[in-house]
Amino acid sequence: MAEYFLQYSKNLIYSTSMIPAQAGAILTALKKVKRAQHLRNRLFRNIRRFQISAKKLKLYKYSSTAIQPIVIGDNLLTIKFSKRVQEKGCWVTPILPPSVPEGAGRIRITITAMHQKSDIDNLIEALFYAEKFI
Repeated sequence: MAEYFLQYSKNLIYSTSMIPAQAGAILTALKKVKRAQHLRNRLFRNIRRFQISAKKLKLYKYSSTAIQPIVIGDNLLTIKFSKRVQEKGCWVTPILPPSVPEGAGRIRITITAMHQKSDIDNLIEALFYAEKFI
C-alpha cells in the first residue's frame, strides 16, 4: 500500500513531503474501508438480486461486477431502450461507439449498496417493459 501511495498520490509526486492533514485523511479513509464490510455484503446481495431476475431478459449479458450490461447492438434501438427505461423512473446509461465496438450498443446499469430491494425490482420491471419494444 505504501508503494501505491508513493506512485499515485499527487501530493507525494509534486512535493517533498505529505502534509499532516493528507495523512489524516488517508488514515480516516482506510479505517472506513476496513469497517465497511456490511456495505460490501449489501452490494453483493443487490447484484445477486438483479442477476436472478435479469437472466430472464433476452438481452441481458451476465457480469460478476456491479456494472451489469443489457446488450442491444443497434445504436438507435439502444437509445430508444434507455428512454423507455427512463420513462419508468430508472436511470440507465446508453453506451455507444466509440466506447464500445460498432454494433455493440448497450445499457450500462450500475448496482450499488445504496439501492433498496424495491429499486432493483422497479428496474427489472422497467427493463422488461422496454424489452417489449425491441
